[in-house]
Amino acid sequence: MPPPLLVPFGLNSYRSGSALSQQRCLNMYAEKQQKGAKTEVSVRSSPGIVDFATCGHGPIRAVHELNDTMYAVSGAYLYSVTSDGTSTNLGGQIGGGTSRVSIDDNGDQIVITDGDHGYVYDESIGFRVINDVDFHPANSNTTMDGFSVFDRSGANEIFISDSLDASAYSDFFASAETKSDNVLAVLNNLQLLHIFGQRTIEFWQNVGAANFPFRRVPGGVIDRGIAGPRAYGREDNTVYTLGDDRIGYRIAGMKLEKITTPPIDEHWQAYESVGDAEVFGYTFEGHKFIVYNVGNETWVYDISTGLFHERSSRDIYNNNLGRWRGNCSTIAFDKTMVGDRFSGSIGYLDRTAFTEFDSQIIGEVVSPPMYFGGVYATMPSLEINLEVGNGVSSGQGEDPQVILYISDDGGQNFDAVEWASSGKIGAYRTQVRFGPLGGFYERTMKLRFADPVRWTLLNAYAKDLEVGS
Repeated sequence: MPPPLLVPFGLNSYRSGSALSQQRCLNMYAEKQQKGAKTEVSVRSSPGIVDFATCGHGPIRAVHELNDTMYAVSGAYLYSVTSDGTSTNLGGQIGGGTSRVSIDDNGDQIVITDGDHGYVYDESIGFRVINDVDFHPANSNTTMDGFSVFDRSGANEIFISDSLDASAYSDFFASAETKSDNVLAVLNNLQLLHIFGQRTIEFWQNVGAANFPFRRVPGGVIDRGIAGPRAYGREDNTVYTLGDDRIGYRIAGMKLEKITTPPIDEHWQAYESVGDAEVFGYTFEGHKFIVYNVGNETWVYDISTGLFHERSSRDIYNNNLGRWRGNCSTIAFDKTMVGDRFSGSIGYLDRTAFTEFDSQIIGEVVSPPMYFGGVYATMPSLEINLEVGNGVSSGQGEDPQVILYISDDGGQNFDAVEWASSGKIGAYRTQVRFGPLGGFYERTMKLRFADPVRWTLLNAYAKDLEVGS
């Protein structure tokens, strides 16, 4: 009798346009386990989002924490949010439609840019549009040594505010030096000013020069731009981008390191446009994640494992919304806060929550293809090693079900073949087994988790698999 064959479900999202690999991990992510655990890598359900505050009608276009207060741009208005979830409208009309905006602070003032205008808020004067004649339309702003630094939309220039006053400007500017491409965005990371262009990234520092204190670092240039004005993000003191070549990168020092795989690169090349791509980071339970919203899809890079998974959300009627509804994130009140793309809600990530703003989360993991060189195989059973006995006391999830889908045509079409219980509350000896599952020349399998309970997949085995008989 042959030994059980390990089936590595959903450790990574690794979709390809061919049938070579269709492995997928949706609304779940891989986590390495300590030595001596039942498995080296488990796959866990992504956390839910618990409502914390409501700020107007949305969408939430930016969130930011300053001095124990969270600030959020919802629709055209800026809101403050206190630790008990109370929100206050501080003023508007912030332009740029419903797309994300750039937000930062200089210690006292909140600074916002939307691509056309700039806005400042502080407690003493309140919310106001920046109306200095030397302020220019800008996609982004960042603070460095007390100066607010901006790109100039549609130009190869950056400009700065007066020191510690984002409402006042002088007629000084600088031009990115390497190529004549337009500057799309700016970001201060570890006291190094990143100037993101359409075809280059330059690195500048404060040298204390008169009038305009910033100068390019000698040799500080990367011959690769970013895909759009929101195609960059930061997490764990590291900057991540979607390049103008539609490839995901991290910036290490002043060098690019590729993080996407060839199948993901191939998939991203097929998007009609990536100019509106958005990148941002968040932290949860020791994991550092980088979110890539590209097209109408969300891909998430886990810095700790180097693996990608995907996120997708649903509305209250269970309609698929495409990309994840998490639109932006910040740490506030010791929680990872997430702004909603589809409403004025702000929530926090919670391992014990199994919905997103009360909407269903559906997890899926897809195996790589099982193929034995064109030899026919017979599969008596598939045994799934899950964390079992996690049913809820009543309602949906009282007897949580796992659904097995099978594709024998290279992952092109999947058929639901069997349901299995993962155990009601306390049913810790539940065995999750499917079968018999017939024969095949090539097979890809998918597990679907739709009930609102905690899901942890340890491993899966095809038992008594017969090849060539």
